[in-house]
Amino acid sequence: MGFIKQMNAKAKHLGMSDTHFEDPHGLGNNVSTARDLLKLSHVAMKNPTFQQYVSTNRHPIAIRSTKGIVRNVTWNNTNKLLSQPYFDGIKTGHSNPANGCLLLSGTYNNKRLHQTD
Repeated sequence: MGFIKQMNAKAKHLGMSDTHFEDPHGLGNNVSTARDLLKLSHVAMKNPTFQQYVSTNRHPIAIRSTKGIVRNVTWNNTNKLLSQPYFDGIKTGHSNPANGCLLLSGTYNNKRLHQTD
């Protein structure tokens, strides 16, 4: 089964009825709603690896090509809320059709909070 097909099957399984993926990076003709992304965030934030990635400000890594060439890169998180108390992810973004987008998570009094806008 192709990756995009798996993404759409998972979205359906999660009850994301207003979501359809066309590509894995989100820059194409993908369609979703704030409600569906909130459903996805509740599941994703249960994954410790995902939590770590979306709460990290900078992530340096060495990328090795199939020919053995190593390139050092650093991914910088654009989510400026990570420097604020309680916030620990998830994503900021912008596209022409959607304008500014925010999917955030935080923890307060040992309770995880999710919001999308």
